[in-house]
Amino acid sequence: MKEYILLRKGKNTFWSNLNQDDHTKIIEEFSSFVSSLDHQGILKEGYSLKHDGVQMRMDNQKVVTDGPFSEAKEAMLGYVVFEAENLEKAKIIAQGCPALKYGEYLEMYERQ
Repeated sequence: MKEYILLRKGKNTFWSNLNQDDHTKIIEEFSSFVSSLDHQGILKEGYSLKHDGVQMRMDNQKVVTDGPFSEAKEAMLGYVVFEAENLEKAKIIAQGCPALKYGEYLEMYERQ
């Protein structure tokens, strides 16, 4: 089996504009997706991320930090690491992630 990391990206504003009931409902959908991976024995780990991330880069031999990005148009919102036989099977598994229903998009990479 190969390991894949599924990255959730989207707008922070979506989550901050939800009422409590809708927020709870959507979190339950994500929990159900992750639980299904766990029950299949293919889940390695997965977490939601806080919306105040920073970016670091080198600029003229100095480390420059930008952020937090809580108001950014797009942010990394979470990730899941899971196992699949190949990329085609991993894509089928990823299609079950509820992020796609809520305007987020997914990036997936195989771990080396």
